[in-house]
Amino acid sequence: MITFPLSISANWQCASLVNNLSALEQEWLFEPHSLTAKLKSNAQSFSVKVLNEQTFTLSEAQQQLLGSNTNKALNREVLLLCDNTPMVYAQSWLPSTQTQTTLHNMGARPLGDVIFQHPELTRSNIEVGRFDSDHALQLLVKELGGWKKGRLLFFTPELPLNGRVLALMTNLGLYQPTCRSWESIWFDLAEDRGELRNRLNGKWRNMLSFSERQKLRFETH
Repeated sequence: MITFPLSISANWQCASLVNNLSALEQEWLFEPHSLTAKLKSNAQSFSVKVLNEQTFTLSEAQQQLLGSNTNKALNREVLLLCDNTPMVYAQSWLPSTQTQTTLHNMGARPLGDVIFQHPELTRSNIEVGRFDSDHALQLLVKELGGWKKGRLLFFTPELPLNGRVLALMTNLGLYQPTCRSWESIWFDLAEDRGELRNRLNGKWRNMLSFSERQKLRFETH
């Protein structure tokens, strides 16, 4: 069972000490500007799902990290979604004040839309951490349905929906969607390919484009 706030305890290291990241990981982790803006530019739709928002007690280490004299803060945990797919888990701590600010009442808006509009707010050094497989954050990843690098669209209409098959799918890292396990879909392939593509939901259109870039081919006989 997942309880919030999630622990983010890890072996955090200064970015300058981390040398085993891929070029793509560096591009996203060390983005000098707004990560929110970068996500928006790579998706048809963008949204925020608030997982948790509550006041909590800061530890001494957290107080020192924030440079705060108060031991109370607002903890906010969200998912940033691109085309309805979770891409980023974010946790923020905002020290409590007598006067409520915009940052204390963000609702479903991303923090990135606000903080980068205020030049007096500056970013400290970026640190990078890795989470073990049994870490609380990994449990959230698992609950979200195997949220991980790359995804596999898996059609199995020939498989019976029984315990053995479901166990097999789970062991393979796949998961049962909330909708029906399979559907029959009819396409009029005589229509123009461009029209068929344009009518796809943005999420599926993006997946199709990605598959094409990976040289995936689909043939019927």
